[in-house]
Amino acid sequence: MRPSLFSLLLLCSINGFVAAQNDPFPEIAVSTESTPSFSQHIKEIVKVGSNLFALFPDPQDQYAQIQLFKSADNGAHWTMVSYFNLKKVVNILAKGDTLFAFTEKLAYPNQFIKGYYSKNGGATFTEVFTKTEPYNQGDPNAQYFYPEHLEQAGGILFFNYRLEAWPQKYYKRFYSADKGATWQAWTHLLFTSRQSNKIMYANGWFLMLCEDATVVYASQTPDFANVTSINLGVSFTEDLISGHYDGTTLYIVAKSGKVFSKTNPLTSGNFQFSALPFTLNAALVHNGHFHYYNNEGALYRATVSQPTNVTMTMFCPSTYDASNYYAQYPIRDFASVGNSLFLLSKTPIQSDDNGATWHFPQGEYPPASGSLYHYGDKFWMQQGFLGRLENNIWVPYQPQGLPVDIYRWESVVEAKGFLFVSNKYCCESILYRSADGGDSWTQILTTNPLIQVKADIDGENLYNIRESSGAGVFRSTDAGVTWSLVPGAPASTSMVAKGDSIFIVHNKQLHFSYNVGQTWHSTPLAHPVANTQNAVFEIFYQKGRLLIVDKMNGQSYISLDAGVSFIHLFDFSNYDLSFHHIDSLLVISSGGRTYVSNNLGLSGINFFDTDWKSRKTYAVKDGYLYSASAESSSNAILSPPMRTALMPILDSLMDAEFGIVQGEAFLDENQNCVRDASDVPIPGQTFVFQPGNYLAVSDAQGMLRRILPPGNYSVAFTPPTYTLTGTCFQPPTITTHLNNTSSFTAGFVPVPTKDLSVTVTGTNLRPGFVAYYTITVRNLGTVTVAGGTTLYFNYPESLISYLSATPSPSGVQGGELLFLLPEIPPFTDLVFHITMHLPPDPSITGQQVITGAGIQGPYTDVNLDNHITRLITTITNSLDPNDKTAYTVAPNGELPLANKELSYLIRFQNTGTDTAFRVVVVDTLSPLLDWASLRTITASHPFKMNAYDPGVISWQFDNILLPDSTTNERASHGFVLFSIRAKESTTVGDTLKNDAAIYFDFNYPVITNQTQTHVVRRLTIYRDMPSANVPQAFAATVSPNPVGQILQWNIKMVLEANLTAFVTDGSGKQVHTLIKGQQIKAGEHSWAQDIGALPAGNYWLQIRFDGRNQVIPFVKI
Repeated sequence: MRPSLFSLLLLCSINGFVAAQNDPFPEIAVSTESTPSFSQHIKEIVKVGSNLFALFPDPQDQYAQIQLFKSADNGAHWTMVSYFNLKKVVNILAKGDTLFAFTEKLAYPNQFIKGYYSKNGGATFTEVFTKTEPYNQGDPNAQYFYPEHLEQAGGILFFNYRLEAWPQKYYKRFYSADKGATWQAWTHLLFTSRQSNKIMYANGWFLMLCEDATVVYASQTPDFANVTSINLGVSFTEDLISGHYDGTTLYIVAKSGKVFSKTNPLTSGNFQFSALPFTLNAALVHNGHFHYYNNEGALYRATVSQPTNVTMTMFCPSTYDASNYYAQYPIRDFASVGNSLFLLSKTPIQSDDNGATWHFPQGEYPPASGSLYHYGDKFWMQQGFLGRLENNIWVPYQPQGLPVDIYRWESVVEAKGFLFVSNKYCCESILYRSADGGDSWTQILTTNPLIQVKADIDGENLYNIRESSGAGVFRSTDAGVTWSLVPGAPASTSMVAKGDSIFIVHNKQLHFSYNVGQTWHSTPLAHPVANTQNAVFEIFYQKGRLLIVDKMNGQSYISLDAGVSFIHLFDFSNYDLSFHHIDSLLVISSGGRTYVSNNLGLSGINFFDTDWKSRKTYAVKDGYLYSASAESSSNAILSPPMRTALMPILDSLMDAEFGIVQGEAFLDENQNCVRDASDVPIPGQTFVFQPGNYLAVSDAQGMLRRILPPGNYSVAFTPPTYTLTGTCFQPPTITTHLNNTSSFTAGFVPVPTKDLSVTVTGTNLRPGFVAYYTITVRNLGTVTVAGGTTLYFNYPESLISYLSATPSPSGVQGGELLFLLPEIPPFTDLVFHITMHLPPDPSITGQQVITGAGIQGPYTDVNLDNHITRLITTITNSLDPNDKTAYTVAPNGELPLANKELSYLIRFQNTGTDTAFRVVVVDTLSPLLDWASLRTITASHPFKMNAYDPGVISWQFDNILLPDSTTNERASHGFVLFSIRAKESTTVGDTLKNDAAIYFDFNYPVITNQTQTHVVRRLTIYRDMPSANVPQAFAATVSPNPVGQILQWNIKMVLEANLTAFVTDGSGKQVHTLIKGQQIKAGEHSWAQDIGALPAGNYWLQIRFDGRNQVIPFVKI
């Protein structure tokens, strides 16, 4: 049976907790983000890879530290880079895939300046530059250093800082020629009192523009030790703020509005200049245009060749004007990021067409956060007005039928497919109902006593509680049309109902009825709650359990028998305390921390995040836990809506009925059965726990976790290639306990081996359409392969043409692309994406396109068989882009008994109408497959591999941001390719059937086609058959390993063939011949041969026939 995605998400793990402690749940780390807008001033913005980085001041104090924030979706959402949370980040710069950041930390009267760089998207930073002494030129009034103006030109980084020594300023400059690893100071004293605004580079010259200048400074070295002055030909100094040098003509823009130009600027002759009809605040060159922002707030643009022939594109007054949004937050500067322009203001304004039109890059969240609620595709916020989230953009929204002058809204309630909301005003409550998901509302009830509306657990019946003394509780079974009094029910908002059962906390007692109030029972609540004078109760119901909490005092009690008896569960500090029950999750805010449980507090986790604290209302939608403040609007502006991914929280929760197995897989170099710091982790290693066929797969760090029922388990696995059979596995059997974690270690002893493999996958081929290929080079060996290997990709130019590749090839010639490979550590993949195009010729339909890839290198590889691969694809018309394909050694898909290796390719494409944030590929493996032999070969995007129910494996692509095919067809594709063996027990006539389910976010799954692989005795055609894109292998073993005198080796042959076998040493040299050119019949064969003359060391058995090669490592002792 195929599991639902929701059931997959709820399989989770973490240790249990001890009741009645201040911190009852263990802590985990989560990543939170403001959603979807960060409405603050931006100081700087750059792009590194697919991420934006920006500098924001503290949103609550404009004079406080400036922090670095990151956005992975073009500015729609921002998260703070916590590495710099104690420092003021003053400047950032992007250079290729590297982010540079400069910080300062006040230590009056000096200032400490440090530089950092990150090459992994801001995850970690390395310090590269520190300046600690004051540059005061002997001036005792020196007080502050101000790092500023970090930029690049000609592959050189430049950085300067300003010293304030009133009334004078001093500048000192540094440059770096090695991407910021080391820095050198300028020595030319000409620039100690002149601010540098811009440095350009062309034709071997660096050109510098300064403030208060009459010249442009030029130098052929980045230290500007030897300077040439290029006279502008002006009588008064100019503040030079921007420029453009294409190697022929130099254009310079001054703050006064003058634009200077000169062809061959380093030769004699005068500058030409023309004037703009205004003075400037900022100027920027982007995509062949000058963009100007003048002192009156107008935006203009002009071509570089005609810099004063301007066209106004937008008017943003530069002085405050309450009637004009742009004037409220004046624009201060430009930023160029990729193909977009940004105007830096409180909220950035963006242009994607080179300044012709402008728009906000993100939506506006409501000024009052209020309560959160989601229904269908809408995401509501309340407290003064309603808003909703559409395509991750907050959209202000005023539904039809609701008054604009809202005084006090209560939470949205859902029952019988309707939405209900009540509005309290003075002494009156009005109840509204919506039948269309909140687009329009109808008033259905007005009551003089104030009411609170609640729905029962099943969403069938509606209750309203009259807050006036003795008014009672009313029930509606017809969606609010008619109401009836619940007899004997005390009026209390601490109420929960399910079916005919009603539970109410009143006067420190639990009152409950199982027949809608016809008869009542009561249970006193135990000490200390009963003795508390200011107790405020909340009651929750889940799976027959009742949880009662005192929201004022943090006491809680749980009943496992529907209210008959209670036990004291936990105590919380009463600082900032709130309790919420959302989609089976209990969320508690207390003392700045957030606690989450999925079993009403029997176990759970907690996390702390500065921006997340003091949250009062929550909701779950689209894989995220959202939070907002329910405070007044003035405070809510400083607490914008936040969200955090739900999956890490669910992964860390554990129900009370299970235990956890936790393990690690690694290469145990020194064979001490301990994972040392130098030991290499093994990703993608599959383990099967018996009984029960429970699978677990190690992650990128070699770690794995699996929840299991209590019991004793043995573990099956297939050792990685090039490791010895003497694996350290401790303990040999594993015992799990309730609410406990059992650990094991799997250390595999490596044989030093270099083995690179190459794999090719591709999308469907259609006439007139673009096709995409992915090449993966993987180091299957146990040691690093040095750089210098060449990857080549061949394609038929008559049928398909090359468009682009990422990364770019080092050579393109005659239907072949060449890539020079860097160093490749063990178990590491290099992925290459290639875009091709087919001609719009219907006559090519049905033809085969044969593409191939291979690697050539200056190193010794023990297995040349996987160096070459090819992919045969038939040109078709429209096909389902979500499919599954099985590969064997035969192109017709047959699986011979002697070679039971299969590979499965699962392809998916987002053909919806919006970006997919998460894709999960779920595969229920055939019972005829050896699950312990499963290995992921490659995938299109980073993934997390999970094993849930027996035989169910999933590849989870979190934050994949897969665009829809109409927006970005190229990026809308994805795939996963994995290998697995059939069980030895499979026989002729068996058929391996398999399909997959693909989940795009929380939509219904897309089910692929079913593959059927037939097991045969032998292939009808074998030699000279074109291979698929999966390397071919043969069944062969060596024993014992390590070996002393006699080497025992065994082989299974598919067909009769001419066979050669020999032994090579670590250099690849043949040192011993076992068999040379013998005709061997099909079947199983064994040899025992004397190798006692070989010295001790690492060796490889090479078995070759039919142009194929099998390599087996062994150790001679």
